Amino acid sequence: MRQIKRASLWTTSLIVFVMVLTFLNLVVVSGILVGLIKGSVDAQRVKYTGDVIISNLNKKKYIENSLEVINIIKSLPQIDVFSARYRLGGTFEANYKTKKDTDKPNIANGLIVGIDPQAEDAVTNISKNIVDGHYLLPTDYDQIIIGSFLLKQYIPVDNHGFVALENVSVGTHIRINVNGIEREVTVKGILKSKVQDISRNVYMVDSQLRSIIGRNDGNVAEIALKLKRGADPLAVRKALILSGVDKAAKVQTYVDAQPQFLKDIVSTF
Repeated sequence: MRQIKRASLWTTSLIVFVMVLTFLNLVVVSGILVGLIKGSVDAQRVKYTGDVIISNLNKKKYIENSLEVINIIKSLPQIDVFSARYRLGGTFEANYKTKKDTDKPNIANGLIVGIDPQAEDAVTNISKNIVDGHYLLPTDYDQIIIGSFLLKQYIPVDNHGFVALENVSVGTHIRINVNGIEREVTVKGILKSKVQDISRNVYMVDSQLRSIIGRNDGNVAEIALKLKRGADPLAVRKALILSGVDKAAKVQTYVDAQPQFLKDIVSTF
């Protein structure tokens, strides 16, 4: 008490102020930064990869013998739900009916993903990311949901290297081209997510995409697995590898499947 009474008020206040700044620097700021990274990792896991993801080998366009792989997945007791996806590159064109010969084509590139709407929603809750319009139904024909990164009104970037569609909203007819096959479809919903792999895609019902590309073998590009509470992703990956799945596909946990830029950020922090 004597030291406090005899000390300078300004000196004591300065010491307390510096200690508060030190506390904020060590605890609060680092907590915010770590929380941001943890949020990004969790979003990638919950919204895209699931706990374990099986994808095509680098030299293959799809997972060969996908039906056998799916049967193995169904036999594992740790699996809660899974979503098998078709993924192909394509182009999307809007305003093609009103375009003049001198107009620049309103075209963007991206991935067309064929999904079972119910299975995909059970794994990633993708329907909660619809910001306009409605989510897909299994019976939808010639309808898509489109990622916000493909639309100019959501990403108003004025850069020649960044291409997005203009004047596209719910109900707009656009033309998709996949494997040289064109199809006119209607935008049923717009999808917006913090995970870029989602917001850069166009989604449609898998049965229709199969008919467009003429694939009847059931071979998909990736399968996202959501495990039961308490199940270990590493143990599931090991079980799948022991079953021989790794001979036809890459088997990764959500940590293995993180984009390299995200791994670099995690390492930095």
